[in-house]
This record gives sequence, C-alpha cells and structure tokens, in this order.
Amino acid sequence: MVKAEVVYTRKGFFQLPKTYNNVTFGITLVIWSTSMILILGIPVLSFLTGTEMPEDYAKYLFFLIAGLVFLILLRNVILPLSAFNKYHKKFGDTQIYYEFGEEGFTCVQNGNGFSENIALSYNKLDKVIETKEYFLLSPRSGSAYTIAKTDITEGTPEELRGILRRSMGKKYKVK
Repeated sequence: MVKAEVVYTRKGFFQLPKTYNNVTFGITLVIWSTSMILILGIPVLSFLTGTEMPEDYAKYLFFLIAGLVFLILLRNVILPLSAFNKYHKKFGDTQIYYEFGEEGFTCVQNGNGFSENIALSYNKLDKVIETKEYFLLSPRSGSAYTIAKTDITEGTPEELRGILRRSMGKKYKVK
C-alpha cells in the first residue's frame, strides 16, 4: 500500500498536457504539418516556377505563425491555468488523500463544504505517465490525477511505480 497527501498546485496542472490523448496529438500534428507546408511551400513553388512571391505572403505568414503560437500557448499554458483556477476557486487548498493498492486506488477529498470519495480500479485508467517529479493517472473521462513524488507519505515512488507498472502494462509510460 502506498499513500499520498496532495494539494494541487499550478505546477501540477501544467503537467496535464502530457496526458492528452493521441487524437489531440494527431490534430496538433496535422495543423503543424499543414502550416509548415504552407510556410515553406509557397516560397519553394515560387522559386521552382520562377514566379514572384505573393505580395500578401508576409501577412499570411504572420497570422499563420501567430495562430500556431496561440495553439501551443492554449494547449500548454492557457488550458492548464484555466483548469487550475477553476479547481482552486471551487476547492481551495484542500488536501487530497490517495491510497494505492494492487487492484486500484482511492481518492478522498474534504473541505470547502465539499466531500468526495472516489475508488477506481486500474482498468478504468486510459494510461499512467511517470515524469521526473509526478505520476499522472488519466482515466477515460479525460481528467487526470497528478501525484507529486514528494507527496508520497507512506511507501516510496519506486513502490508506486511497481504497482502501476504491474497493473497498467503497456499503458504505463515514462516521459
């Protein structure tokens, strides 16, 4: 049994993009690839055909790059920060207690006039991602549980890694 006491922080919420599913990644990849083709394709075509570059190419290039920067900021900064602010407004700095066993885990949160007890078996998780500092548990609902390795109060990160690896198999990833 491994236990953790967690207070969700901004830093924890900025781990969320690592849990995004393959569809989100695929859409981002298609947008990025298409944008790169447009950015590089027009000058290459102009060179190969000996025609002049369109006069408004710089304007379109600017908006294309600005759009890409916005998408990156949206995914990696704006959405996690928004999620943190909504969570913090609703729950404040309430402590969340996790217990990890061989079959699943429980999550208990009390505070701010709110009480929640969740018990999940590992087969309800879509994936588990381990980073240098966190374990990210991603259920099929699209949300995520972020547990900092420093928040483990009983047991060790190595023990939790072992439990999660055995339970998740190929769905366990290290980033």
